[in-house]
Amino acid sequence: MWAKARLLNYVVDMNRFVAAILCILVLLNIGCDTDSDSSETFHPAEPTLNMLESGPGNGAEFFWWSDSGRSRAAAANYRAAEWVTDTATTHIQIECMVGLFVYPGCLGSQPDLECDIVVADPTFAQLEYGPTGLSFQDSVKLWIDSTVVDFPVGTYAADVAFYYYNPESGEFEQLDTWINDHNGWIEAKVTHFSRYILGRKVTQRN
Repeated sequence: MWAKARLLNYVVDMNRFVAAILCILVLLNIGCDTDSDSSETFHPAEPTLNMLESGPGNGAEFFWWSDSGRSRAAAANYRAAEWVTDTATTHIQIECMVGLFVYPGCLGSQPDLECDIVVADPTFAQLEYGPTGLSFQDSVKLWIDSTVVDFPVGTYAADVAFYYYNPESGEFEQLDTWINDHNGWIEAKVTHFSRYILGRKVTQRN
């Protein structure tokens, strides 16, 4: 009787051991499948260093901050925030270096909203306006002081365009960009908040 009970306990223990091994194998198998799936569908949520260095293609490249731009960005702690309303034009800026204008009616049903400008990377002229993904009923204007951009020899502010990185297509999209004759600001209008970067114009626009 005692031998039978011992044998039964041994069989139960073996069954538990085999079940544990099977569970581990199943978990490992699921993990491998998940990793494989994610690697196939992965798209970067923002530009990688290689993308920034290669530029938007067609011989264009992105521009770096100048030394003065880096120091001014550092002094501004890379961030500005202010409450905006749809009752008047609101101007938000970082140390007179970068900024945006929000015009009356742009926010629609969200007249009170905290907007941010973040210098995402002081090495490149990356600017992130938040909250990310916010869309407007009408466009808002982005601007950057042309003196904080480190242009290559023979390149001028008129050669510059704002670019938007589209994570769905994995490409940079050039925006209509112009120079403010009064103050030399590089300006563009956008309909949503996202990450933007400055680069040489791929196409010349009239």
